[in-house]
Amino acid sequence: MENEAALNELITKLGSISAYPELIPDFIESRLMRLLVVLLEHPNELIVGEVIEVICEFVTMDIEDDDVFERHLRYCLDTAQDKQFFRTLLRNIGRLDENDVDQYETVYRILRIV
Repeated sequence: MENEAALNELITKLGSISAYPELIPDFIESRLMRLLVVLLEHPNELIVGEVIEVICEFVTMDIEDDDVFERHLRYCLDTAQDKQFFRTLLRNIGRLDENDVDQYETVYRILRIV
């Protein structure tokens, strides 16, 4: 439980990436998206919800710098080409309960990503 709390805290910190578009190149270079895709299969729905929130923030953020925007878009498209990414997103829709407010928001974010 302690490890999950630490993991949740780390994922929450990643969610602030949209406030710092200048860090996008570092985010891309670190290949954190691959780790986030793996975490989409975590058994804890709260962790999955946080991961989906980070991914949603990342793929929907506004970027003014054309060069950074191009790298960001290419990175998002490369991630989207990974069949595991979409399969895992869709599998999460099936395991989440849209009657639960938090899980409903997660399902909404998945649909925004797709």
